[in-house]
Amino acid sequence: MPKAFKDCNAFIYDGNGDLMANVDILEHDDEEQFIVVPDAPALIIDKLCEVVIMTEPAPHTYKGSIHKSGGRKRVRLYKGVETENRKEPRYKIDVPANIIRLIYNGELHTMLTPVAARLINISRGGMRFRSVLNALSKGDRFQISVKGTGGNDKLLIADVVFRADTPEHSEYGCRLVEKDAERYG
Repeated sequence: MPKAFKDCNAFIYDGNGDLMANVDILEHDDEEQFIVVPDAPALIIDKLCEVVIMTEPAPHTYKGSIHKSGGRKRVRLYKGVETENRKEPRYKIDVPANIIRLIYNGELHTMLTPVAARLINISRGGMRFRSVLNALSKGDRFQISVKGTGGNDKLLIADVVFRADTPEHSEYGCRLVEKDAERYG
């Protein structure tokens, strides 16, 4: 099935995992495997990069290379060659989000008040975020709305794998759930 990344939010990282740009995708060619994004000084031509594209129900991750395209940048996308037991890379991120629903016994339960959260890293299969103390427990399944640029928010479904508490907040490590995501979207 072809992907449609136009108008999605993209996080572009350098080889060290440092964020170079947080941009909207202006164009996408699935057949030729490239995206076009607004020009940003940090996007250096011929530089290799890693790209996280925020899509529902889970983000897509690619290796890439940056090229000039008029007054914009064209990022060629390709899959990295990974060895068998390598874990998916996690990308640092700092994006606001809201936990809007809990999922219990296959049913959505909307929160009376969304719980504010802050994503701190993400990968193709998981994410970590910070929120108020005890907002969720290990094993909880929930739906979270991740803020995108230009109001292009994405709904993700995840299961809490672990929780770490500090006196000020809780951090949650989560596995993104793709199965049955269309049913909840």
